[in-house]
Amino acid sequence: MCLVSHAQSQFQSARNGVHVVPSRLLGTDDTMLKMDQARLLLQMSLLGEVSPPLRGVTVRITDGSIHFDAYYDGPISDDDAESMSCVETELIASLPEDYIVTYALQRLDWPSVLPKIDFYVYLRREQSLMIKQTNKHVVV
Repeated sequence: MCLVSHAQSQFQSARNGVHVVPSRLLGTDDTMLKMDQARLLLQMSLLGEVSPPLRGVTVRITDGSIHFDAYYDGPISDDDAESMSCVETELIASLPEDYIVTYALQRLDWPSVLPKIDFYVYLRREQSLMIKQTNKHVVV
C-alpha cells in the first residue's frame, strides 16, 4: 500500500502510466530539475519499496520529463509492480509543475549484466561473475 497523503494524491491524473504533476517541493522558481535532484527524489521514493528481486533502478531526465527503469531478477510479481507504482506516485508528489513521469519494469535475470548507465539510484549487491581466461579473471 502506498504511503501518499490525500493532499498529494488529489493532484494525480493517471493516463497509461504517464502523469502530469503540479509544482510542490521545488517551487515555481525551479523550472529545470537537475540530475542530482532527480536521483535524490527517486531514491527517497524507493524507501520501503525495494524487494529482494530488484537488481537496479536507473533514471534519466529530459526537459519536462523523468523516466526510471526497474530491473528485476526473475518474474515480476504483482507486489513488485505495485511497489514501483507507489515509487512513481511518491516521485510525482515531489516534482515540479508539469513534469511527465514514466517508468518501465524490466526482467533481467542474474547473471545477465545490467546496462552500463551512469545514473543508477539503486543497485543490488551481487557476486561478480568471474570468468577464467588464460590465468586471468575478468569481472563482468
